Amino acid sequence: MQMTLVSNARPFIILLSLILASLFPIYANAAGGSEQLCTPVQQNPVFGAASGNTWDNGTINMTSVMYNGTAFNMWYGANSAGIGSDKIGFAYSSDGSKWTRYPQPVLLPSSGDAWDSGNVFEPSVVWNGTAYLMYYTATSLSETATGTSIGLATSKDMIHWQKYAGNPILVPGPGTYDKYWVKAESVVYDPPVYKMWYSSLDQITHTPTNRTIAFANSTDGVHWTKYSGNPVLVANVGPYTTWVQHPSVIKLNGVYVMAMTYLEHALSYAVSADGIGWTPKSDSLVNYTSGGAGKENDADFPSLVFARGSLMLWYRLANSSANPSPAPVAIGLANCPSFIIPQGVLTSTVSTTKTVQLTTTSVSTSVSTSVSTSVSTQTSTLVSTETVVSTVVSAVGSTTTSSITVTQTNVATQTNGGVSESPELWAIGIGVALAATLAFLAGRYLVPDRRKLL
Repeated sequence: MQMTLVSNARPFIILLSLILASLFPIYANAAGGSEQLCTPVQQNPVFGAASGNTWDNGTINMTSVMYNGTAFNMWYGANSAGIGSDKIGFAYSSDGSKWTRYPQPVLLPSSGDAWDSGNVFEPSVVWNGTAYLMYYTATSLSETATGTSIGLATSKDMIHWQKYAGNPILVPGPGTYDKYWVKAESVVYDPPVYKMWYSSLDQITHTPTNRTIAFANSTDGVHWTKYSGNPVLVANVGPYTTWVQHPSVIKLNGVYVMAMTYLEHALSYAVSADGIGWTPKSDSLVNYTSGGAGKENDADFPSLVFARGSLMLWYRLANSSANPSPAPVAIGLANCPSFIIPQGVLTSTVSTTKTVQLTTTSVSTSVSTSVSTSVSTQTSTLVSTETVVSTVVSAVGSTTTSSITVTQTNVATQTNGGVSESPELWAIGIGVALAATLAFLAGRYLVPDRRKLL
């Protein structure tokens, strides 16, 4: 009788094993492990220093990538042979991996002792429906004395840029969290408001926790107000043990998703319903990888884009063990098939009865003339792109978000992104399912049928 029982139970034991095998990765993902959600492409780096005697044959740094519905446009900071002033260049691509660069820099440092006479780099470009706006980090000839500030330039064709006469539009202080630098900005135009997240530093001497991420907003893209509760993301919160910086923010299905550098050389992310209250995630987008010369070790300065139905991530990569120093720096690309588009609303709230008080940043009151409306093909492309994104994301799930105004009393619910926020519920659910399955098998096959025993 025992042989008969084992033989009859074998198909169900196999079935149970398959169920366990399929549930394990789901639970592991829900529990918030150290999974890498993005996969670097085999041909990395996809963009690097130019060959020959060119202005960008040295170090390549932070990029800003924009997808227009058919092709990718990229602005990047670079210098010559790792020395001299940083400038901003432009390149374009049909697939995001093979790039054609514009031969000359599209934004240069100013002359004399201007605030941006030293370096211009770390661009963030947005399209507002009538013009391109480039926000960029800059230094004077003596960064030690002035730190970094953020400026603005506008363009109709993505290549020829006009700097705003009242630059800089964001400067360090008066708060202590950003009294030394404001830099590496990421701007989202969420009509009718422009929103900026930026790296902030409180002093020249770096500590494991004094690099943070702060927030500002604007109604015209020129005059900005810093959030009084800054910084909005700090180290020693959640999985981040040291240094959070270099934000790259996009909005998907009403949810803000931020990629950022943490631990100085790896990329992670956080999600938010309002752009202020952030939930850090423990999974990495791209991990630090060890290895000898020729292996990519450091990953920082992300540029996150939703294109063609999924997330794509460009980032700066460097081999920190390379010899000689400085390490070669280039741009890598990773695809993020394991990243789940934000969906649903968490049961926990980020904040309750929040009053947002904004402090005006001192800037010049002079305003340059407005840029004329761009060509109709750009406008139609933008509309088409927004339609595609809306269709793809809406198919995943609905989302409830809360808006932010200058003063609001509101319960801001945080939207889920990437992985489940309730691993304990997953564990309970899986445990109940397994217990029920085992009870059924035991009752069906392991308990003798009394009718056969009589």
